[in-house]
Amino acid sequence: MVQTVEELTRSIRVKTFLGAGGFAWVFQGVYQATAVAVKLALAPKNTDEARYCREAVLAQQLRHPHVVATYLARGITLSKDMVDDIYGRPSDASAADGGAASSSTATPRVPGALTMLPNFPSAKSDDGMGNPRVGQQPMSAAAQEAGGWPQALCNMGVLPDQILMVMVQELCDGGNLAGALKRGTFRPQGKTSLLAARRMLVRTAAEICRGMLHLHNANVIHGDLKPANVLLTRTRNDRRGFTAKVADFGLSKLLHDDTSHVLSDNVGTVAYSSPEAIQGKHSKTCDVWSFGILLWQLVAQDRPFSKLTPAQIMMGVGFNNLKPTWPPEVWPELCALGERCLASNPVDRPGFEELEEALVVLEEGLREESKRVSMEQRAAAAAAAAAGMASGGAAGVVPAAAGTSVAAAAAAAHTARPGAAFAT
Repeated sequence: MVQTVEELTRSIRVKTFLGAGGFAWVFQGVYQATAVAVKLALAPKNTDEARYCREAVLAQQLRHPHVVATYLARGITLSKDMVDDIYGRPSDASAADGGAASSSTATPRVPGALTMLPNFPSAKSDDGMGNPRVGQQPMSAAAQEAGGWPQALCNMGVLPDQILMVMVQELCDGGNLAGALKRGTFRPQGKTSLLAARRMLVRTAAEICRGMLHLHNANVIHGDLKPANVLLTRTRNDRRGFTAKVADFGLSKLLHDDTSHVLSDNVGTVAYSSPEAIQGKHSKTCDVWSFGILLWQLVAQDRPFSKLTPAQIMMGVGFNNLKPTWPPEVWPELCALGERCLASNPVDRPGFEELEEALVVLEEGLREESKRVSMEQRAAAAAAAAAGMASGGAAGVVPAAAGTSVAAAAAAAHTARPGAAFAT
């Protein structure tokens, strides 16, 4: 915890607003000359300070390729004088005009005849290298002047006696898993075949398992695992174009070495909460239930319990054995794995190590199937080409569509087999 707003914001620049949820706001910013995400979280009055700072403490200790990295966390209990200062401070742009402290970060003027060139915000250099200034986004001068810490804190509506946490985190530029679901990322469409879409889905689920396994090995219960809390960072490692990372530890709980559960009234998003979590008993198996609901959402391409109110979900799941219905005819192997995650008895649910291995084995099977289908299509195309050459006579004319039609027929026959397609 720090004592002044200046200490809280030191070396951190806030720029573009990215989103908000609950009591937190997220901005794109710059820290140590690196583009980052800056998360600002407010606690209401009379909140226990140590309990509220749990996310910051936990997040800085977790380092894993599939867990969002936290580089820095600071907190402050706002006094009336601090709040008055926040609402009375000039914008970053106006402060830069008269303050020596701001002059080092001010954008230098473009020299000489270059100022005669038209200044289009969206203009790109012809060498493909982009803007050398980290975090610089094309925007109007008015938008640039309106940004910064004063505007961010004023928009949040900070009040005296609130605890304000600032967390500098890895910038995940691919959005979140909820957005990917809405875009139909895991549906077979265009150049993405059924088998490729399934491999993308299973690999993403396996990455989530790896991140959760790291949390559980550190004796951390996430407490609110859902698609919106799985962030995506862009990568060229595979055709998905992203890697999944577990994020948002605001409701996380730390287990001591001699305990298997904790008691708490705090419940995560109710549609993803296990029966025992709704009843106030939290353990690692609660995260497995949440993962099972997330897996159902990936398969069904629908929100869980979408036609029920939160109160109905809470009563149904917590006390009446309510569960989503799995469509086993869609994908039997994955549905069977998901049903185990939603076992009524927490002891019967698999751990994330077992889940990760099962998903990898499942993707290996999909890969072999994809290879077999590709070989069948190539063989069919080659046979059609040979038949065309034989029937072309002396002219040597090969029917152009023959190979394509046979290959397409082979792919259609594969798709038509029972269980080969899932709901779209």
